[in-house]
Amino acid sequence: MRVYFYSNIGNHTALCQEIACYLKETRSWTEFGIMTRTRRDLYDFLKKQKEIDYRYIDVIDHLYKEALNYEVSPDQILEWEKRLKCPLWHLVVADRNVGHMFVTGGVVPKTPIRNLTTHKNISRLVCYYLDFFEERFKSFKPDAVLIMCIASLPALALAQVCKWMNIPFFALYSTRILDRYVIADNPFERFS
Repeated sequence: MRVYFYSNIGNHTALCQEIACYLKETRSWTEFGIMTRTRRDLYDFLKKQKEIDYRYIDVIDHLYKEALNYEVSPDQILEWEKRLKCPLWHLVVADRNVGHMFVTGGVVPKTPIRNLTTHKNISRLVCYYLDFFEERFKSFKPDAVLIMCIASLPALALAQVCKWMNIPFFALYSTRILDRYVIADNPFERFS
């Protein structure tokens, strides 16, 4: 079995690592991919650890930088909207950084991306993430995707690509009781 993890928060990367170790030990699954961040040396941790030989260690910070140079045509946007059967702005509205202009009554962090949220850059980000995950999953062919938090543009793009490619995906939610988590199958379905 192949499992791809999506994690964009520090402690979630360690949790993904523990889950991968558990699946390797109890189920003999050995093929894993993961999306992480460079912050808190998470990427270095994954590269140095010896328990799991990740086929892919993707870094969201690197993708973000690549996306800002991505060329997007109006036809690409229309094609993705047709494939996913939803307007791509749905992915933007749910992201408090990229879609900060849609947030009312909430706390919006002052991140560097707020200065870059032009229509052109938002189109680049959306299409780049969708194209990236499509290519990654065509290559890796995961049997399941485990998403630590579906609350950002990349995570929503990932969930939409999974849905479009018929890849089961699951979300982990903290119970906020000790170190317990709950797994929900395809929670994104309730919001589409």
